[in-house]
Amino acid sequence: MSYLLKYTGDKVVGRIQLPASKSESNRLLIIHALCNDNFTIKNISESNDTKSLQEALQLIKAKSANVVDVGDAGTSFRFLTALLSITEGTWFLKGSSRMHQRPIKPLVEALKQIGADIEYLESVGFPPLKIIGKKLEGGTVNITGAISSQFISALLLIAPALKDGLSITINEGIVSESYFKMTTEMMNLFGVRVQRKENTLVVNSGKYRTHLLDRDENNISFYTVESDWSAASYWYSVAALCKECTLTLVGLKKDSWQGDAAVASIYRHFGVHTIYELQEIVLQKHMSDTNLVEFDFINCPDLAQTVSVTAAFTTNSFLLNGLQTLRNKETDRLTALKNELIKLNVNVGIIDNSLRIDSRKPEIAELVSIHVYDDHRMAMSFAVLVFVMGSIRIENPEVVKKSYPNFWIDLRSVGVEIIPNE
Repeated sequence: MSYLLKYTGDKVVGRIQLPASKSESNRLLIIHALCNDNFTIKNISESNDTKSLQEALQLIKAKSANVVDVGDAGTSFRFLTALLSITEGTWFLKGSSRMHQRPIKPLVEALKQIGADIEYLESVGFPPLKIIGKKLEGGTVNITGAISSQFISALLLIAPALKDGLSITINEGIVSESYFKMTTEMMNLFGVRVQRKENTLVVNSGKYRTHLLDRDENNISFYTVESDWSAASYWYSVAALCKECTLTLVGLKKDSWQGDAAVASIYRHFGVHTIYELQEIVLQKHMSDTNLVEFDFINCPDLAQTVSVTAAFTTNSFLLNGLQTLRNKETDRLTALKNELIKLNVNVGIIDNSLRIDSRKPEIAELVSIHVYDDHRMAMSFAVLVFVMGSIRIENPEVVKKSYPNFWIDLRSVGVEIIPNE
């Protein structure tokens, strides 16, 4: 299955209701599972990742089965590894074949430091896992911060449920720090304070509470999930690549906890200005700032693919740094980016954990088909090239359901013709 995309317009105008943040949604679901107070999650993500976590939590609560399969949902796997360690019973946690290639050892070893009973069922350091859940006292753990911030978030989220709380010392640097900062902000909102001194995080034993949340007309506490800033990045790319645009993106906040809100400052260098309004933003095209040609994505790696594709169709050369976590995502995103950009006559190279792009507007005589490697962000990042190329083919378009189920509907709404092909 593939989609042939075509576009013949000059000006892109639209109002896009972005999907809810799955990062916020997934953290809220774990807090909800551990919270004694009832509260409602409004605008929860409809992504496959979040649905997978919801289904797993329902199964765990009902104890209707002890095999939990989260497919390719990486966040879900890591959060559940920690949660199941303190949930009484014997559990088998598994995922897709790609998930079984993604490292889990730093989190498992950290949990074992406080007495967790976890066994690797196939390769050491990788899923699937056998977890014998039990009450854990807590204490002190050491963990690397160089692989994934989700390991740290997973530990933080269960910390108040431990009798002695938890002290987490992070070694070897921290990648995607903005994501565990989001975790700490959300925990604080639910009455659990995370104390930080340099690279040590301390959480005392306690309970998640809802007294700081808003209440609805029935006096029920609720939290409304913000729209997803990483989903907004594709529309920033549209604004940068098209000749003229006015795009309104609904559901975003200027003071967002999401690290991917950095997309607004990044895309100023591509001539996209952001106007902040009440619960929405407006993107407008201006003259680009070509002075900056180097970006660091250590705290917002999910923006890297979108920015790489945008950069490839501008007039500068760019160096994109801080991409080490991209190798352990849904695919090896560094290699995937290089392979597909080469198809577009872009001169691109991988230098350690960086991507070098010698940008130009290449002349391409024939229709290019983009392989997406079962990666939702590959599909969406390259799809927006239709606005500069006029036509492009995207293979396996269904993968966008992982984070942005209505992406193709939204693309149609701004004038893109989408022709399915078997």
